[in-house]
Amino acid sequence: SDDNSETLGQYLKRIVTGNGSVVIEFHFDSASNPLATGTTSLIGGDADNNDKHFGAELVEATSQILGIKNRGCISESESHRGRLGLMREKGIVSLLEICFISNKDDLKQYQENKTILAGKIADIVIKYENLIQ
Repeated sequence: SDDNSETLGQYLKRIVTGNGSVVIEFHFDSASNPLATGTTSLIGGDADNNDKHFGAELVEATSQILGIKNRGCISESESHRGRLGLMREKGIVSLLEICFISNKDDLKQYQENKTILAGKIADIVIKYENLIQ
């Protein structure tokens, strides 16, 4: 967990992952356009098939459960930042932009379905954990 007093560098140093790890980070997107909608997963530029499938399953499940646009599984190079520190971690890694907090409908769908979404994400994480054990 991140207690918000750490810098990104401190947070990433504290994470200790290995090749046998599944790593997921959750974010909420925001835009000046209140109609911007959807969910996106991000994977590293050097992503392997497991990373790609993991990210794709996360974004598809989120889209279906929340009933919002699937914006796809994209490489970190396609993100606004271009490079994400989390992607340097070892293992199967994805960052999930759950929905747009700037869109009232996205946020409503998240609030109404977050328990179902959490259960599905847990199932996906377990599936990938079992692949690498």
